[in-house]
Amino acid sequence: MSLPTIPDVGLLEPLSGTPVATAPAVSRVDGRPLRLLVVTADLDSVLSRRIRGECGELEAILAGIDPSVVLPIVDHGVDDAGRPYLLLPRPGPELAGPLSLTEVVAAAESAAAGLAALAERGVLGPPYGLHPAGSGGIVLGTPLPPALVELEASLGTGTGLEPPEVLRGEEWTPAAQVYACGCLLWTLLDGRPPYGGGPATLARLLAAPPRMRADVPEPVVDVLRTALAGDPADRPATPAALARALRAAAPPAVAPPAASAGPPVTRQLGSRYLLENRIGSGASGEVWAGRRIADGDRVAVKVLRERLSEDERAVARFLREYRVLLRLRHPHLVRVHDLVVEDGVPAIVMDLVDGEDLHRVAQRGPMPLADAAELLAQTAGGLAAVHAADLVHRDVKPANVLVTRRDGRQVALLSDFGIARAVAGAAHTQPIGTPAYLAPELVAGRPPTPAADVYSLGVTAYELLVGRPPFRADSVDALVRAHLDGSPPRPDGLDDSVWELLAACLAKAPEQRPPAADVAARWAAFAQAGPVGETAAPPPAPSSRESTPVEAPMTVTSARPLREPEAKPPPRRSRRPVVVLAATVVVGLAAGVGLAVRDASPDPPPKPPPVAQPYPVPAVMTLDAAGGGTITWGAQADRLPGFEGYLVLDVSGDRARPVSSKLSGGETSYRVTGLRPGRQSCFVVVAVGVTATPPPDVPPATCTPPKSK
Repeated sequence: MSLPTIPDVGLLEPLSGTPVATAPAVSRVDGRPLRLLVVTADLDSVLSRRIRGECGELEAILAGIDPSVVLPIVDHGVDDAGRPYLLLPRPGPELAGPLSLTEVVAAAESAAAGLAALAERGVLGPPYGLHPAGSGGIVLGTPLPPALVELEASLGTGTGLEPPEVLRGEEWTPAAQVYACGCLLWTLLDGRPPYGGGPATLARLLAAPPRMRADVPEPVVDVLRTALAGDPADRPATPAALARALRAAAPPAVAPPAASAGPPVTRQLGSRYLLENRIGSGASGEVWAGRRIADGDRVAVKVLRERLSEDERAVARFLREYRVLLRLRHPHLVRVHDLVVEDGVPAIVMDLVDGEDLHRVAQRGPMPLADAAELLAQTAGGLAAVHAADLVHRDVKPANVLVTRRDGRQVALLSDFGIARAVAGAAHTQPIGTPAYLAPELVAGRPPTPAADVYSLGVTAYELLVGRPPFRADSVDALVRAHLDGSPPRPDGLDDSVWELLAACLAKAPEQRPPAADVAARWAAFAQAGPVGETAAPPPAPSSRESTPVEAPMTVTSARPLREPEAKPPPRRSRRPVVVLAATVVVGLAAGVGLAVRDASPDPPPKPPPVAQPYPVPAVMTLDAAGGGTITWGAQADRLPGFEGYLVLDVSGDRARPVSSKLSGGETSYRVTGLRPGRQSCFVVVAVGVTATPPPDVPPATCTPPKSK
């Protein structure tokens, strides 16, 4: 196996393993220990591009997660032999058993926290090891991109944690993660894998009952055996539920770790502030509690991480939050006081809010109507002030609403304006925000408007009153689909006038939603009139396997392609383009273009305004001797209303994947490369932005000849 040449990286040992080889490495720049992964399997150009693209998407997702919860990606690229590689942190050896029960319970909670952070951003897969963290905690290892997970499963041995349903070819789900965590925790506790030795895969498929060492309490063994159940419905719902069950089954001596912030570490910031203790951290910065030297007033200070101080995009986003908050003064917005730059690292000084966020409040279950209405009225009032300043927040959600107490009453404060934009300049077409709260038009690539914030506030209101968001799904793909064409279920016991307001905020068409100021007034009326203690009964869950909601506290700027819903098979030798939903997310993220979907709610509003839809265009492909093909089409769609350009999609598999960026009007051909003899490839062309009704007969895909028998 040839050794890769990667700039500023030195290998400590030869590569080993297939189809993904790994070796310890070190950075020649700062001496940081690294782990190098190189794809050594033979790849076609399509799979190679997919791996590289997914590495970039995953890197962006992990950048929004606290690195003390999930290890990030350090770098990725292609080595001198053209092989994709990943550089990962190497904090030390993975945890290995046998460990004490106290250590295993802590490992379960750390794995659950890391997997939850990933699931909230649409990443579902096995836990890739646990590592001791420098602070004495435990951190989840860096996940692999989906393409590498599939490659390892098909050509390698996998992780050894795959549940029976994944071994049979099904997708990863939260229940599958529970099984994987059960395998991992069993190994850490017993010192041996539950199905180790011999035909382990067969044992997992047959769900053979494992045995544990004799000194482990039987209730703990029962919890782990339940996690290893062959039927996913018999397992705990999520890794977090497994961790809670494990702690409950452990003897009282296994106490939760004490929450201690440690002794204050005071340091001066500039000439006017003292930082006393760190109260929060994320991938991009830290939040400190501190004091103003002049008068001793308590403040919060948000400090950009030093490693990001030379990243122009990170600094621009940080300074944007400062400028936005500086312009706004409202009793229900977090106030900013100062901007300090020390040694080139900026910090924002703002109000210190003692309390919690609405996300934690919502986790305790449905709120009484009057209590929820009061907080929602205040949040909507702050949002109205944002809109009055011609700004769009773009990430309204419970985690960004802080709750404190003033004069004996609850007070809500809207925060986190890092991705806020001016309405006039909000032509950004990537879906930026949190999937569980993202308005349909943003998914479709439309510019954000104040109505998008109202939709997000409607989702937040539903969650506070019902105890869960209106849409729940196992993946970001399914969640986005629900926002696009699903109808939120009406909970029992909710007054007609309250439901009318919720439904109006959640309207699919932005122009049908009320402005934030009206929303604030109506919630204020409910707060004054509604009886305290009245809550809505949540609608019944669709199935016993329904997952927890996919919610992301940080911005999501990339996601995997959406899967098409099951449909009747097309006529023989005809491929219908799988574009309507798959392109929605893929294109909106990769090319800055989105495709909207018609509202499929049972009670659509009368005569809604035109909405952009994917408009398929007939196309043909001519092959050439160089292993490529030229796809050509007519320019008739150039004249359709709303036309923005063309997009070429590969629909060879069960997902639609864009192979071109947006092509301007007048362009009527596109050359594709890397076509493999004997392997059929199919493509479709769609016009984007078109508001005209698509043709009733979808043109067939244009395909290379199938493999001859």
